[in-house]
Amino acid sequence: MSAQTIQPGINSTVTINNVSFPAAVSIESTEESERIDVTGFGDSVRTFTMGVLAATEITVRTYADPTGLSVGTQYANTSIEFGGANGREISGSPTVVSYSSSADVDGATVYEFTLLFSTV
Repeated sequence: MSAQTIQPGINSTVTINNVSFPAAVSIESTEESERIDVTGFGDSVRTFTMGVLAATEITVRTYADPTGLSVGTQYANTSIEFGGANGREISGSPTVVSYSSSADVDGATVYEFTLLFSTV
């Protein structure tokens, strides 16, 4: 089995409820400020607004069995370390928005799930 069959993604370490496992991780959305429609005096404009940020959605692909994950459940003590010790870490209490498993070409089970981290 080769980890390349679960690419694309950044080789990372995922920790959910204090259980860590290796995974390929993809960031699916933006962390920049969210643009919203603002209306005033009869005009409407799309603009950045202080304090309103987009959520970060991260897709995780792994051979590890993240047993017990349930769509719609929020998990505490969750972190994702991208690219090893010199990389970046995202942590918090994300909600699982999708979860699936399938067999890859080698017959191994690949688990794929998406975590939604809300930013404040």
